[in-house]
Amino acid sequence: MLVAEFMTRGAISVTPDTTLAEAIRILVDRRIRRLPVVRGDTLVGILVVGDVIRACPGDLNPFSAVAAENPIMKRAVGHFMTRSPLTIASNAPLEAAAQIFVNKKIGALPVMSGESLVGIITDSDAFRALIALLGTGEGVRITFDVFQDEEDVFAFVLDLSRRHDMKVGAILSREHGGHRQVLVRLMGREDESLMEDIWKTGHRVTSVARLSVLS
Repeated sequence: MLVAEFMTRGAISVTPDTTLAEAIRILVDRRIRRLPVVRGDTLVGILVVGDVIRACPGDLNPFSAVAAENPIMKRAVGHFMTRSPLTIASNAPLEAAAQIFVNKKIGALPVMSGESLVGIITDSDAFRALIALLGTGEGVRITFDVFQDEEDVFAFVLDLSRRHDMKVGAILSREHGGHRQVLVRLMGREDESLMEDIWKTGHRVTSVARLSVLS
């Protein structure tokens, strides 16, 4: 999964000379929280709701009707934007964007193709990708521990799904507590013997979620 697959293309942007009032109007009308700031084809900053709030006196709600009369609203976005924002390439793996969101505690990244702004990706987009990866509809999500490094987990899960007339929606694996932990999403109607079969093979089931409510 690449950033380009989940980003919002043609991101709405403003220039450094755009007034704060106009930027706020765009944020409100478009129901968005961030605006890339460009000069020509060059990204020079990003204006987020937090920047707007910090720009105004503590007793002024910048999103209120009366705020438009305040002189500060006539000042240019360039005075308040975050300069040289972090960016990500459109062909970068999606997990690279998610890692930046976590490490830097931010919620969006302008997406670049070379030197050109081509979109924006947010933490909400990352959640959409997770849903796409795990799938929705009737089924079950099972997390279990694997203690034998040489075990072919994919073959095990495929055989399990066939024996219980289910389809494999996703298999994810990670190192956890000195062993592998596997999350598998099986699609279809679960029968009573499914969990018993997993336990019988020596795998410790740590969580089970029935997902018919998502269909």
